[in-house]
Amino acid sequence: MKACIVQPKATAEIDDHARYIAINNPVAAAEFLDQILDTLRSIRSGATWFAHVDIGRYPGLRRATVGRFKWYKIYFTADDERVVVIRVLHDARDITAQLDQSFSD
Repeated sequence: MKACIVQPKATAEIDDHARYIAINNPVAAAEFLDQILDTLRSIRSGATWFAHVDIGRYPGLRRATVGRFKWYKIYFTADDERVVVIRVLHDARDITAQLDQSFSD
């Protein structure tokens, strides 16, 4: 299984999303975190199963949906040795602008 590196911005986003969900439903927040871990395991074992993101300036960027939390996506790159999680975003966000911010930092 490939190594998995979660960028600090993505880690903060996971925490923020879980806190937001927990405001109304702490059980769902715990399930969200479980689904994040399950999705990361799936990515590590088969990164090429996930869709390429066609945003132009991000070659190799892929996207995975977080289980039943279908509005949340994990954006990542992968090579033969590792997976790098760049962002974890909600579909309501301007994805292109958020990714632009990630790649300009």
